[in-house]
Amino acid sequence: MGNGQQARGDGRMNVYLATGILVLALLRVGDSIFVPLVVSLFIIALVWPIQAALQRFLPRLLALFITLSATIAIVLAVGSSVVWGFGRLGQWLFVNASRFQAIYVDWTQWLEERGELDRALEFLPDEAEIERRRQAGEGLTSPELCVLMAYAKLAVKADLATSGLADEPWFHRTLSDYFPQAIRDGYDGYLADHPLRREIIVNSVANSLVNRGGITFVFRATEETGADTETIAREFVVAREVFDLRGFVAAVEALDNVVPTEVQTRMYLRFRRLLDRTVRWWLQRRSGDVDVAAEIEHFSPAVGRIRAQLPELLHGRDAERLRRDTAALVEAGVPDELAQWCAGSLDLFAVLDIVEIADETGQDELSVARMYYAVSEQFGIEDTLTRVSRLPRMSRWDALARGAMRDDLYSAVESLARSVLSATDPEASVHERLTAWREANAPALHRANVALEGVREMETPGLAPLSVALRTLRGVARAGGAS
Repeated sequence: MGNGQQARGDGRMNVYLATGILVLALLRVGDSIFVPLVVSLFIIALVWPIQAALQRFLPRLLALFITLSATIAIVLAVGSSVVWGFGRLGQWLFVNASRFQAIYVDWTQWLEERGELDRALEFLPDEAEIERRRQAGEGLTSPELCVLMAYAKLAVKADLATSGLADEPWFHRTLSDYFPQAIRDGYDGYLADHPLRREIIVNSVANSLVNRGGITFVFRATEETGADTETIAREFVVAREVFDLRGFVAAVEALDNVVPTEVQTRMYLRFRRLLDRTVRWWLQRRSGDVDVAAEIEHFSPAVGRIRAQLPELLHGRDAERLRRDTAALVEAGVPDELAQWCAGSLDLFAVLDIVEIADETGQDELSVARMYYAVSEQFGIEDTLTRVSRLPRMSRWDALARGAMRDDLYSAVESLARSVLSATDPEASVHERLTAWREANAPALHRANVALEGVREMETPGLAPLSVALRTLRGVARAGGAS
């Protein structure tokens, strides 16, 4: 008898232990899926006692009906949250699987140096296995990516938890957005005293950063700029708000089962490229703790105005490319406005430079935008950027060289636009100003056109010819400024 009871007790203990391990493993995959479930179970535990209270004043069946209705509403809400969470996780895995392979080794070594990852413990592939998979055309599996996504969030949260990010006044809205509308309406003034205020803010920012920026977003930004996690997170939030990333993502998510998944993926990837570039722009242009609220307030209006008028602001081949890409998205089922937003998203990156030029010269932002985009089209910058994006990314140094080349190209366009704006009559038209500037800088422009045409004739130009073309553009900007 005693042995039988002990055996049953051991069996129950094994079941409890296995269940506990399973629950912990599931929670590790993604809090966007399981946190709503835990919260809902807690709410349901509160709902049932309400039935007893209602029965004191109402018939038993009516009280039961009210309680069941409330429970069903909660279950439906939770089901929607869980489905949305799994969908977001699936989108992330699909978008990141191929591009993540190249920097897996560097990033996991970085986590191991921080003492936050044990690849053997997590059954993650080592360098030899990664190389074998690369040669075989294989990548990381979905379970491996899920584990790494969890570690990425844990690393970001650990850094932000000891930072001053949660004390930035702007992030009170992050805290407020965490709660239901009824709580915000009636008790917003009390939320600042919430005992988990810092944890809620840090969790929200870290989840948004990794979900939308990607597993290696912070690592890559640190490698390229030397910035710490708090600064990267601040600049990410600024970029997210200025360019309305959340509005864009919500609009794309609304197309589930309306357009093909591959179309949605292309839209996510295009906007992520904008996010990468804008965050690095802020990291390179701003030093120290950026004023999140001030930066958002300063840049957001210009982004909205220029986005609305982008088809009229672009010139020549750039305008034609915008029309072509917009039409392709509309044909795939994307609404007109969203299609144009997506097709012109990378063109909007220039707004950051446009605003700074307008601030320094005192000229109207739309006038500066017309000149900036005209200069970009004049020198075929879009084509050169496309060729830079095709450079190999076989190592960390390849990626850094590509990023530096792209940043330098944008800087060259900014310098050229400044040169034209400062050397020509502000009352003249864009065409008249460009013509006058070209005539004044004919020798330098001839050399630049020869170099750029040589690069265009190459099917796959490497870093060397592209560097020569970039140096030529800088020379034109210097010559124009001197004239």
